[in-house]
Amino acid sequence: MPDDPKAVVTDSAAAASAWATGEKTYNGAISVDVDGNPLAALGRQAKAAGKATGLVTTAQVTDASPAAFLANTANRSAQDEIARQYIEVSKPDVILGGGEDWWLPAGSPGASRTSPPRTAPRWRTTGAPPATPVWTFP
Repeated sequence: MPDDPKAVVTDSAAAASAWATGEKTYNGAISVDVDGNPLAALGRQAKAAGKATGLVTTAQVTDASPAAFLANTANRSAQDEIARQYIEVSKPDVILGGGEDWWLPAGSPGASRTSPPRTAPRWRTTGAPPATPVWTFP
């Protein structure tokens, strides 16, 4: 784990994690404590309470800032793991944002994945011009 006590500036992962969990953590961490243990993130708490949940961002949806609300990982670069947690653990009702390259199967044109998705999302177009891919999860 990074030795952050001397860090002068908080990065977006630690800042979003503090906002999403109410706990401070180290730079690069997403909703985990300083020992790497998962913290209860706001999005997961809302889902557990029966609320509809989702993310809206202009960044990649697996980026550190949006991820802090629905995922836990000791390394902000673990975008494949963040995507997996969205599908298998936090199961948000809607995700709007960029980064479709993390959802494409490994080896597909434009894919950033290093392994095949555990749950392959389906997509449809909204019908509104221009046609926009919308991912739905089985």
